[in-house]
Amino acid sequence: MKKRMIKFMSICIAAAILLSVVVFASVFSSSAETYTVVHDWEAQNGKTNANIVGLLTGDLSTWNTSFLATNYADMAPGSTVGVKASYTAGYTGASQLNISLPAGWATGTTGIKFWAGTSKASHSIEIKFFGSNEITKFYSSAVSTASGWKTIKWSTNNKTAADLSAATRVRFDFMGCSNGDIYYVDDIMTISDATEPEGTTTVPATTTTTTTTTAPTTTNTTTTTTAPTTATPSAGGYTSLMNWENGTVGAVIPDALRGGDNTNWLGTYKYTNDAAGLAPGSTVGVRFDYTAGYNNDAKLAVKTTAASFTGTTGMRVWVASPVTRNVRIWFKGSNQYYTAEKTVTAAGAWITIDWATEPLYNAGWAVRSFDAISASTQIMIEMRSTTSGSVVYVDDIEMATGAAPTTTTTVPTTTTTTTTPTTTTTTTTTTTTTTTTTKIENIPFVQNQITAEITDEGNLKITVNNQSENYRYQYWSYQKVSEDLIDGSGNSLYSWVKIQDFTDALTAQTVAANTADKNGNYQVMVRVQKETGEFVGQFIDVVTKAKAGITEISKVLINDKVTTGTEFFKHDAGIINVKILGENATGYSLTGIAATKIAEGEYSIDVSALETGKYEVAASALGNQIAKKIIILNVYGQNPTESYPEISALSAASGASQNQVSINIQDVIGGGSAQYMYILSEPNRKAVGSKDYSNSKTTTFFLQSSQYGTYQVRAYAKRGNASSYDDAYMTYYTYSRAAGTASVSIQSDAADINNIAVSQTIHFAATATIPGLAADETILYSFWRSDANGFTLIKDYSAGSSLTWTPAMAGDYEIQVRAKGSSAGSYEAVKTLKLKVDPNSMSSIDADDITLTFTDLATGAVYTANNIPARTPVKVTASIANLTEEVAYKFTGSDAQLGAYNLSTNSPDNFVVWTARKAMEYKIVVYVRDQNSFGTGDVSKSITITAQ
Repeated sequence: MKKRMIKFMSICIAAAILLSVVVFASVFSSSAETYTVVHDWEAQNGKTNANIVGLLTGDLSTWNTSFLATNYADMAPGSTVGVKASYTAGYTGASQLNISLPAGWATGTTGIKFWAGTSKASHSIEIKFFGSNEITKFYSSAVSTASGWKTIKWSTNNKTAADLSAATRVRFDFMGCSNGDIYYVDDIMTISDATEPEGTTTVPATTTTTTTTTAPTTTNTTTTTTAPTTATPSAGGYTSLMNWENGTVGAVIPDALRGGDNTNWLGTYKYTNDAAGLAPGSTVGVRFDYTAGYNNDAKLAVKTTAASFTGTTGMRVWVASPVTRNVRIWFKGSNQYYTAEKTVTAAGAWITIDWATEPLYNAGWAVRSFDAISASTQIMIEMRSTTSGSVVYVDDIEMATGAAPTTTTTVPTTTTTTTTPTTTTTTTTTTTTTTTTTKIENIPFVQNQITAEITDEGNLKITVNNQSENYRYQYWSYQKVSEDLIDGSGNSLYSWVKIQDFTDALTAQTVAANTADKNGNYQVMVRVQKETGEFVGQFIDVVTKAKAGITEISKVLINDKVTTGTEFFKHDAGIINVKILGENATGYSLTGIAATKIAEGEYSIDVSALETGKYEVAASALGNQIAKKIIILNVYGQNPTESYPEISALSAASGASQNQVSINIQDVIGGGSAQYMYILSEPNRKAVGSKDYSNSKTTTFFLQSSQYGTYQVRAYAKRGNASSYDDAYMTYYTYSRAAGTASVSIQSDAADINNIAVSQTIHFAATATIPGLAADETILYSFWRSDANGFTLIKDYSAGSSLTWTPAMAGDYEIQVRAKGSSAGSYEAVKTLKLKVDPNSMSSIDADDITLTFTDLATGAVYTANNIPARTPVKVTASIANLTEEVAYKFTGSDAQLGAYNLSTNSPDNFVVWTARKAMEYKIVVYVRDQNSFGTGDVSKSITITAQ
């Protein structure tokens, strides 16, 4: 043991105080907030591109944009220099501005604000933060020529300053750029509340200190130091998940070991003994040769089960690449999580993940939950930005079963000190600090705060991630509620079923068996209200039960919310975002509307560039089949003085013969260069004939000489530049046999059709008379039912004139029979029978208990029944006095020109959004049914209204 005596004299100047000040940035304050400048570019005038302080090179060259720090009109108040970006590409795309963030920039902040503008009427801007914790698409907003401040509060996305602290750069994405567009960004400032954070009241401490200091004396110190020692490695180790040792060198890895759709990743995976790619002690690994002619990410997925993660504390995988590249590890199952990117080189390296410390990401948000990944069915190693000819090696994949072995070196020290202390007298008076914390309220509720999954235990689980203590949640799933028997075969009945009533619980679950819809998907709904009972909104999510290799759409998000299939946007709404999420998809498309592709499966639509009207947008996922979802996009409110065509009369009459149908739109008001479309069909069935839009107000359909029957004739009118109809009219045309009038009757064996018991089998018998049948013709019958799902075909045309039905649920139903000759084109006779199943079990609500109100969709202003605005979306709401039971609602509309039509399907929603297509009289009906019934409605309320 070595001993050393160190003797020194410490000299200081008594009564001197040294104050050190570090300046981070300029600070401004208002009565409520303090602003700290992160970047203002005042000293950067004339600098370009990455030479501008704060701008990151990134991949600026690919964004077809040049940046200049300069003085320009309409800058931030008091500013003399900002950043001007000029987009030079010859196509519509996106431009990004990457800006660095200094260390500690988010500490103590509540948000960020910046000044932005653009040279054209409208751009859309998206804000994204990047670092070890990527927070993508944190904020989006329209930006126009009227430059102004944009403010982002962390709480808006349920985040805190701690969540943002890991970000090292912020990216501004300007969407929908065209050649010559210019946009501006000026002063970027963080926001700090001048008061304590919301929900906390603090009385600060007050301290008074008096200090007397004498001059220091000489201090002698003796230090004894032991020799260095090395600790024994800690216990722990790894077990092999995949080591490839039994593979045949040069052979392609069999799919039985791999997960995911590997065939689409543009390269080959083979067993290899290349020394450059082997983990220490390994003799066989995996070599990936990338053969595509463009940049992409190569992926290798290995199948796992819950047992793969049992008892583990982490994992590691060996990766090597001749060219330095980044690698991500994905955990994929009912949900998807990934690690931050790791760098590997030709030397190879273990990529190590510790469940307790490694941040994992799900849709951009960090989690650190073993439960989140233990349900994974595959681990995927993703090699980023591979190019043609790239080679990447992957070897041993191992699971950690304890703390990883470590070696620790310590230098123990023994110190003996002899000191003549200074003389100090201190007097301190301190008041007590008192803190009162109140609950967090009203964090905005958004789509990505809902997740749904199928657990390993076979449950459908819904989770809410919102920390507001002022919200209560009600959970629903759309599922099979029962099954009728029709002619001995099952006929499944589907409806929304409540899983859990309003509660502050952030999770709810039910057994997944029998909760899927008829397509095998799981639909869930979360309805949100405040403690006061005020309704906040409802949010739908979908879990797809992935079929083996089958391409399908799981859901479509519009502005980050799962669409119900019908959307309303005011013409000045600016840019909206559409994202298609699919299973087993190799690509996506969005058709039926002008859209800009942002990324694979993601599109932007400039609503302000569209004419008012209705658009049928098709979202498609491409793969081994094309999966498609139709969204109806309603754009309204552009120009109240625009001339819309209005059909005031429609006729359908015989031409030279009865099988020649002459259709005439007898009168049209307004519309200018209007266009017209015509459809001829059996009601509720496919068209027999159709004529696309043209300028003609008349058309003719020719039926075959034997195509007798009653046909529905529909005419549609639209402005020449509109995408869908502005007005419509419907009438009927009958092509009769010369021999006489056809008829059909229907009888049941029920003793009382107004009091049928649930599970009672009913037999229906139909009898038709059709004079003038040809010698080779027979009579055909079809049966329809009106129930909670609407008017539905339950037995198609056949010679069978009977029907058996065993109802599983109570309710009011209608059974309709149609009859025709076998060569006819539509029904020649029809009869409807109304029935009541178990009427005593149905809702006790009366029509007088229901109130219908009409409000403006945007402002909430209430309209009177005789003053509904035409061509403007109106929210129709049904309120029920003293409601004590769960009910479902369905809305219908009707008018003199189109008859009756559905406005919504049965659901817990007590409202529907409806647009009067022109000024006229309408009837709106709401049908309310008990959750234990499945009929058209147990009680209804109708109101006649007038649109102006």
